[in-house]
Amino acid sequence: MFFDDEMLVQTASRHSKPLTEVAENLTVVNGTAIKAMNAHTLYEVLARVPGLFVTYDGMDFGSAASLTIHGASSEDLHRILVLLDGVRLNLSSNGNAILNGIPVSIIERLEIIKGPASSSWGSAMGGVVNIITKAAWKKGHEGQVYGSYGTADSREVRMELSGKGTDAGYYLFAGNQHSDGLTEDRFFNNTQVYVKGNATLKPGIRLVLSGGSFRPEWKNLNFPPADLMITAENRNGFFTSGLDQSVGNLLSFHLSGGIIARNYTKKYNVLSGLIGTPDETLSKQTWREKSYNLNSRLVYSDDIHTFVLGAEYAYNRLETSVDSTATAVVAWGTSSSSELPPATNKTVGVYLNDTLSWGRFTLTPGVRYDYNSISNDFISPSLGLVYRATENNRLRITAARGFSTPYFSLLRDISQNQSSNPNLKPEEIWSVQAGLETKSIPLLLCKTTLFFHNIDEIWEYSPNSGQIENGDNTKRSGFEIEVESVPFHGLSVTGGFTYTMDDPDNTSSEDFYNTQITVNYTNPELFSLQLFGTALKWLKGTTFEAEEDFIWDLNISRHFPSVSFASGFDLFMTVHNLFNGDQYWSSFYPNPERWVEAGLKFRF
Repeated sequence: MFFDDEMLVQTASRHSKPLTEVAENLTVVNGTAIKAMNAHTLYEVLARVPGLFVTYDGMDFGSAASLTIHGASSEDLHRILVLLDGVRLNLSSNGNAILNGIPVSIIERLEIIKGPASSSWGSAMGGVVNIITKAAWKKGHEGQVYGSYGTADSREVRMELSGKGTDAGYYLFAGNQHSDGLTEDRFFNNTQVYVKGNATLKPGIRLVLSGGSFRPEWKNLNFPPADLMITAENRNGFFTSGLDQSVGNLLSFHLSGGIIARNYTKKYNVLSGLIGTPDETLSKQTWREKSYNLNSRLVYSDDIHTFVLGAEYAYNRLETSVDSTATAVVAWGTSSSSELPPATNKTVGVYLNDTLSWGRFTLTPGVRYDYNSISNDFISPSLGLVYRATENNRLRITAARGFSTPYFSLLRDISQNQSSNPNLKPEEIWSVQAGLETKSIPLLLCKTTLFFHNIDEIWEYSPNSGQIENGDNTKRSGFEIEVESVPFHGLSVTGGFTYTMDDPDNTSSEDFYNTQITVNYTNPELFSLQLFGTALKWLKGTTFEAEEDFIWDLNISRHFPSVSFASGFDLFMTVHNLFNGDQYWSSFYPNPERWVEAGLKFRF
């Protein structure tokens, strides 16, 4: 898990290097592990990563959720950068990334940096989730089909097709997800398409193209006190291209570009008829975004150094509109319709880092400069050290400065009744982390990380001005523990625990934590079993009658070898919330009780 000398990762320095040379607090989740989870959304996968806090809006089939790293507050959501094939998925309107539409089947692996990564990625003071997608599998043509069905007509169908020749390959995906809602009349529907191709144009030159469309639609909330039902739709379409060229034995060059178009719509409908006709749409708010990006980097690598010099440019454009009925105009004081002028910004980043390996030591200095046309410039340095004390023990230390740049809704008026603050400055962080990875303990791999984050210029609401302003400082400190047992007769156990103490300047300190346990049993002649449990404790200031029980999911599958119609297939059944636990951050978002699904997946 931590000592794989052959595993290459690219997120820490934006260039592939061995995991053993990475000083950052980085976790890799590979496609094999994701497949065993039988997950429907990326949130379900991320909920199993120590250091990450995933708070669901209901824990329903396809539910939206909030993702934070070393945090459990809505203030943290914009601080994490999420990438898919190099495309930034964070919304320009509010800085968040909505991940319930991304198909998990297209993921080759996830690389997750827990802590500031601004010296490589710019606005990423909380960390990075990098989604690296599948390429062509192997020569010839192969395919996979997946189907599941469960409680409340919850179902998913996926199909994958891949082919590869001598100089080119392709990967295709299509799928649909649907649920009538496991509780609170929540529903979900999502249509997904993804295409990727790669080709070797000539020796040393490789071209990769990818594109896709994800369209999740879901009921977000029933709010009886206001007689409202809130639904959301998040349509995404993107295209990327990348070119890699080797220049001799020591130099390589990368150039890539991408575009993503997002259309996020939120509807406020009448729930029971107290303020209008049931199901009547009182108000519809729409955010239409387009983002363009261009990236380049030059890499020099010899026996000691790996220098990476890179630059990137991004242009974002946001249009917003609101349409309201006469009932909403009277009840809420809004106008019947409005279309605000487009908001735009440009960002430019230049970065340089090095991986210096000498004997038992690996040193990783880095620095980046960021320009933003509607906010402040920022310089982000970092320094990391890896020390291979023995064959079984490795130490990691990092110190880094990072930032989170203000998003449009804080700087510009993009909706009605909003008081923006064009003078808002970026949030800042200074962070130190130290970790030990060891396999000296018999039958166990263990990774322990201590962290201290000093966060300044925090965005806070000021009742005096009615604006979001830069406020005081908070300090977050804590630790992560990850363990993995050596398999014994097909049985293995993994676990994680994260504890954070939040200590703001002007309010009392609070703590929060996250626990994850996974038990795996595999017998190729019988079945495979996976039991996963998680429990969260949130910050009191962000919760409303929160519940913090353990939630357990049980997944049982049986593999069958080749038959006439497939090269192999699996039958599976998953029991969600096995013991009917309660885990939610707000009483308005109760999680469903036990529910069951079963399915089939086969390869041809």
